[in-house]
Amino acid sequence: MSRSILALAFLLPPIVAGLASCGDDSATGTVEDATLELDTLVDSVIEIISFDTQETETPTPPEDTGGALPDGTSPPEDTAVTPDGQDGCRTFGCPCNSNADCLDEFCIESADGQVCTRTCIADCPADFDCLSVTSFGADPVSVCVPRHTRLCRPCRADAECDDPGDPFPAYCLASPDDDPPGATGRFCGSSCANRACPEGYACEDVALMGGGNARQCVPVAGECACRPAWSDLGYSTDCLVSNTFGSCDGTRSCTANGLSPCLGQQATPEICDGADNDCDELVDNLAETPCMVQNQFGQCPGQLGCEDDAPKCLGPEPLAESCNGLDDDCDGQTDESTCNDDLACTTDTCAAPNQCQNALVAGNCLVNGACYATGQFNPLNACEVCDPAKSTASFSQAANTCVINGQCYPANATNPENACQICLPGQSATAWSTASNTCQIGGACYAANQANPLNPCEICSPVSSTTAWTQALNTCNIQGQCYAAGVKNPQNECLICDPTKSATGWSNAPVTQACDDANACSATSFCDGTGACEGDTSCNDGIACTRDICDSRSGCRNDEVETGFCRINGVCYTDNTANPENPCQRCAPATSQTAWSPQPTTVSCSDDNLCTQGDACDGAGACKPGTGCNDGLSCTTDTCNPATGCTFPTSDGFCRINDGCYADNATRGGSGVDVCYECEPSESQSAWTFKTNKACNDNDACSNNDKCTNNACVGTPIVDSYDANGLNNTRATADYLGKELRADFDNWHEFTASLYGPGDEDWYTYRANDDGASQVQPFPDVKLQGIPANMNYQLCVWWDCDDPGSGEQVDCQAGSPATALDGHKGCCSSNPGSASEHVKIKAGCDNATVFDDDVGTVIIRVYNATNNWTCSNYTLLWGED
Repeated sequence: MSRSILALAFLLPPIVAGLASCGDDSATGTVEDATLELDTLVDSVIEIISFDTQETETPTPPEDTGGALPDGTSPPEDTAVTPDGQDGCRTFGCPCNSNADCLDEFCIESADGQVCTRTCIADCPADFDCLSVTSFGADPVSVCVPRHTRLCRPCRADAECDDPGDPFPAYCLASPDDDPPGATGRFCGSSCANRACPEGYACEDVALMGGGNARQCVPVAGECACRPAWSDLGYSTDCLVSNTFGSCDGTRSCTANGLSPCLGQQATPEICDGADNDCDELVDNLAETPCMVQNQFGQCPGQLGCEDDAPKCLGPEPLAESCNGLDDDCDGQTDESTCNDDLACTTDTCAAPNQCQNALVAGNCLVNGACYATGQFNPLNACEVCDPAKSTASFSQAANTCVINGQCYPANATNPENACQICLPGQSATAWSTASNTCQIGGACYAANQANPLNPCEICSPVSSTTAWTQALNTCNIQGQCYAAGVKNPQNECLICDPTKSATGWSNAPVTQACDDANACSATSFCDGTGACEGDTSCNDGIACTRDICDSRSGCRNDEVETGFCRINGVCYTDNTANPENPCQRCAPATSQTAWSPQPTTVSCSDDNLCTQGDACDGAGACKPGTGCNDGLSCTTDTCNPATGCTFPTSDGFCRINDGCYADNATRGGSGVDVCYECEPSESQSAWTFKTNKACNDNDACSNNDKCTNNACVGTPIVDSYDANGLNNTRATADYLGKELRADFDNWHEFTASLYGPGDEDWYTYRANDDGASQVQPFPDVKLQGIPANMNYQLCVWWDCDDPGSGEQVDCQAGSPATALDGHKGCCSSNPGSASEHVKIKAGCDNATVFDDDVGTVIIRVYNATNNWTCSNYTLLWGED
């Protein structure tokens, strides 16, 4: 470089120092003004400085003592000269639209638009950080990134406040004085956890929309103001438009005149129009106004309300008066004109609330709620008549009837218990008379065609015999049993009694007769005409890719899919067939035969976004956008706008939590309490939502009905249900094993049970006796095996004589003496850990018989000697040696 250019380099720092106020909002100049002044000065200097061709060693320029550009940037380090000879600002801090506008080819976002930046190793000018970013290419590069780029921008979500080149989190904040939060709008904060806030801002601990707190820069006084550069960029926030009638949703935006007031619907008084006029989230909730509800019974007071988008008086409707002590028709009187029972034979009065009196008029009977005049017969019984002299509440005996065993019958009535007897008042008014056309068989009377009560195939046929039963027509006598025509063989429903074919044997049922072939696969079954039942057991469901399987006990099964096929939503697909609605899913039977599997990442697709190229499946069933506006998250909508760059709002139906994407109803994890937390976009798109009462697994095998409760997965402890009463944890509720063993040896008996939950015990009993001759004592023998690993179950056995006489005898053949149980002796086995236990006792009873009668009850206790618990089974063996 020549000495003339060196002189220019020494002149520039003092010149730029005068532009130090460019980065301050209160300054009158702008970055563009500073750049123009600098360009003009450089042009003037170039005109008066000559250039020589002698090259000299480049000296070190003096230290920069100048001020800052917008947002605290340092003044330009150099001034470029464009190829056509015109000066242009392309160095650090200069405005830019793309990387090509900057000498270092790095154009980055600042508070007032894009500016040129430079690479760095560790240090950057004031209000800049040296950070590694990837927005300039595939490889990360360290550049100077301005601080607090989006501070005070109007916003609606935290994502709008995050600077893509800034690793420090920024959040969308409400004013601390807002009630409710966000009433005057929300504005971007900026992290101050590891760096200072700009002048006019304080670092405070603020509450976040998604919950929790963070250290953010907020204005010291007043609310955030829009910067002039934001007026055409569409930055806006939600707010509330409030008046005396309520608060409605509105919007505030950055305009050429600064931050706009809150613009939106004004609240008005509620009217019946099906709309929320006062924005209180209630429709047609009118102010309280008294009115009257009227109908044919009167009018009652009410309150004015809405019904079918029209004003209506709402309240209790007038009712007809009743004897209840209430003013039912709201006329100020009670119980007037009530107690009418609609009976012509009563006089109706209301004596007191709920006490109607309905006196019977003389000369009438009131029977079963109906009026009858004197002499009027019972319409249901010709033997009964209204006779008030005898009774006004029931019918009295009529003339020309029979009174037999206290029951009245009209003349010629048949004895309901004997068809051979009738009422003949001329013969007897107090006893049954014998009827004609009957049979007297075995001392009893039977009416013609009446069946033998002991044989339905025999009847009374007076024309054949009046003293013996006559074989009925249309019957079969098969192996001494009589069957009526058409009756099925109890052992084979395809064999029937058909007297036209055989009166002494079974005949084949017709092929039209339905039957049951005892095969659950048959929808319908019919007799085959040869005495057998046949049904269709093919189980063909008409679907080519399912296996048709018949299980005669449980029925048809078509739930298995053939090898090499998928059946998804009822449709069959061959291996590797793409999902017609999602090209990034395919049928992959090796992975799943009932659901779509992801396509490999080599399959191309289209995300229908013109800003991306080379879209391909992501290997998880979705289309992954190619290069372009892509933040790498599948749950954000990548939007391309040349004026503002890319934005990435969270998509509907998804949550973005800690930079992880989750679909609607996705859980935080696959087990424990994690399944209780779901992505619920309608509640929050940035935090997990706890699903109360959702089914979960608390990973405790001794509980069931696990549900999400109070931020935890909680189950109901399982109660031991092996025994009949489910409570065999005391001697009083011990299970009787239903067996009495003899002392001359009885085989082993065994079963499995469990100890469920802390404190549970199992008690059992069985009976034991001597060999019948009282010469061999019982030797009850009990073993506890299959004890769960890491458990220490113990076994005790006691002896309880039916007749102890002078005492009970117990000798431990296996095990050690146990503490007496209610005075009864016994033995226990207490091996360590999960080792098997064995108790065998020699039992006796000292009673007064010639030979001791050694008969009694064996009592067994199984319990856990440690505080460890499991739901695994154990095996108990018991016998007599």
